[in-house]
Amino acid sequence: MSTFLNLLEIKNLQGMLDDHNNENQDRIIEAVNDFEEVISANETKYFDPEILEGIIDYYIFKSDFEKALKCAEFCVDQHPANMIFQLRKAQILSSLGRVKLSLELLSKVEVLDPNNEEIYLTKASCYSQLKDHERAIKNFEKVLEIADGDDTFDDVLLDLAIEYQHIGEMYKAIDCLKKALMLNPSNETVLYELAYCYDQVNNLEDSVQFYKFYLEDNPYSFTAWFNLGNSYSKMGDFVSAIDAYKYCTSINEDFAPAYFNMATCYNEQDKTDEAIEALKECVRVDAEDAQTYGYLGELYEKREDYNSAVEYYVKAIELDDQLAAAWFGIGMVKVNLGEFDEAISYILKALDLEETNSEYWQFLGMCYYKVRKFNEAEDAYVRAISVDPNNCDALIDFTKIKEEYNKQDALDFLETIVTIYNINDDSKVYLVKLYWELGFRTDALFCFRDLVRNNPNSIKSLFLHFPEAKSIPEFHNCVDGY
Repeated sequence: MSTFLNLLEIKNLQGMLDDHNNENQDRIIEAVNDFEEVISANETKYFDPEILEGIIDYYIFKSDFEKALKCAEFCVDQHPANMIFQLRKAQILSSLGRVKLSLELLSKVEVLDPNNEEIYLTKASCYSQLKDHERAIKNFEKVLEIADGDDTFDDVLLDLAIEYQHIGEMYKAIDCLKKALMLNPSNETVLYELAYCYDQVNNLEDSVQFYKFYLEDNPYSFTAWFNLGNSYSKMGDFVSAIDAYKYCTSINEDFAPAYFNMATCYNEQDKTDEAIEALKECVRVDAEDAQTYGYLGELYEKREDYNSAVEYYVKAIELDDQLAAAWFGIGMVKVNLGEFDEAISYILKALDLEETNSEYWQFLGMCYYKVRKFNEAEDAYVRAISVDPNNCDALIDFTKIKEEYNKQDALDFLETIVTIYNINDDSKVYLVKLYWELGFRTDALFCFRDLVRNNPNSIKSLFLHFPEAKSIPEFHNCVDGY
């Protein structure tokens, strides 16, 4: 975390290195050069405390913490009564990860200057590094207590919120973030953290209400419109989400994530053409993003424009040849064209990059089956199921293949899977079909009653996989009341 460094930059360096006062800049750089000459020559020379503090801050600004520490130790030796140098040394030790030494020094400084907010900021940083979040929180709260009424501490509230997140206190984090926004409505990091917290507590309604309230006073915050769109999208309100993303992009027409998420919402509504246009706006903003080209490939594939789909998948791979989804996408185009041998090579490449993807194994199994390589097909389906036992399509497809050759073997296989894994109800429904067709009708009805009792949607699943059940009175008796 970087709170105290930010404070140093704001308080000590704006007037020296970040403004246009050449005299101040020249003075501090001259002092740095003079100090380095003294150290290099192993000499002793008196430096004014203000100059020494400027030298330390210069090194911190340049992220040269080793030199900053050497200067701080020089300062402590030359000005032992000046507590600011003890504090700077503790802060630099913290930044170097030497946390325990920093805390020891801070304890001494705190006794002499108990109302110095930088002491508690640095202690909070140390405890955060040690993952002692409770103590980090206490020190951040102490900073806010000392700085009561100070309107510059939105970043401290942000850091405090993150500590609350670490201990699972999401609502306390939300309160801190809202206070931070009251102090600084333009703090975009706070807006994103707030969205994350609302997402974690699954309180999307409150998230929407908050962003709508915030936008009444800050209507040109494209970040707030973006987060509002995300909340609507997660709620499944894709129309409202798209409206929010459009407001976002009207304010910042080069904000690619809004176009990307807009495309996702259009795709959810099967508005493929609109989704493609949104993604082309992404490409306009960032022509080097492989994910965008891969998504375009998926949409053109969905539109059955296979030449364009392959073109975009290839472009994605040219930008990032480690993008497994693009290799798989070309494989799926080949599947749709019935070119299963070629599809296998692309899916295998995708699996080289992402070997735990159950869907890739599933379609590899299907392709091997299509080209009559049954052993390879079985191996692939087994991998798909072992990676994700709840991949219902893979499990049922493989069971159907077994059923073609021996229905009893198919039943034995599916019963074994049910015993080993806690699979979902859609897969168990296929057991009902096999039980009935093999004459185990009591087992079929018992299994079906149990499924319906726990999940009434199992009725639809049964009729999907076993349409004949619609005309079997025993099954109708089971669904009465559901």
